[in-house]
Amino acid sequence: MRVILKNIFCTMSLKLAENLSCGQSFVLLLATLVVAVSCNQRLNDEQRRELAEGRKKMEIRQIPQADLLKAGMDIGEKLVRSLPDTFASNEISRLSGEQGVAIRWYTPESPAAEPLLNDLMHAYSYTIQSASNLPSHIQRLGQDSVLFVKPVVHEKALKGMWCITMPVKKIVMEMPVE
Repeated sequence: MRVILKNIFCTMSLKLAENLSCGQSFVLLLATLVVAVSCNQRLNDEQRRELAEGRKKMEIRQIPQADLLKAGMDIGEKLVRSLPDTFASNEISRLSGEQGVAIRWYTPESPAAEPLLNDLMHAYSYTIQSASNLPSHIQRLGQDSVLFVKPVVHEKALKGMWCITMPVKKIVMEMPVE
């Protein structure tokens, strides 16, 4: 019985640690270790591996800006590929909620949006006259979020652009741990 409770506590602790701040995760990891040691039981190899992975995820990492933006670009491209072609707002809302991002669709006829999005729309509208392939755009929005923009071109005309705002924490958590 004691071993079963310990295993359940360890598994729950690791799952909870993914959604907590660094300080809270450290306290939870410490509590897990105390429970494991106090039961006079040794950790099996799987539990050791899970604890090591949990510790690795909680380490403070310094990520260069270029790596963060590249990872954000990859995530944004993946999300745009998974978007429905019908622009169904319920599907977009569902995907936004599942992924923890804000997804919006803007067209050249859309009402005035944020100044940055208006500037990007004008830049894409101007560039489409001389180029048929428009690149995606990504940039930081303050300290805690990133904006990814993907223009959609149809028959040499700008149809609109997908705008995905992602939290930096989401990008960092999806980056591989080295």
